[in-house]
Amino acid sequence: MPERSSGPPRPLTPLRQVRLARNWTLERVVQEIDLRTVGGHSGVTPSMSLPPLPVSRL
Repeated sequence: MPERSSGPPRPLTPLRQVRLARNWTLERVVQEIDLRTVGGHSGVTPSMSLPPLPVSRL
């Protein structure tokens, strides 16, 4: 399992702040983006908004 950073927490991005304020899941955010995209499919997935996992150091 990857180690978690023990440093200070990263600031919330504007997108995450809005998502949390509206109590939306990542799936709901993707659905809303798709609804507002011409053609109805943006190509965005819920996993795109997850922060990258830290690389463990051997």
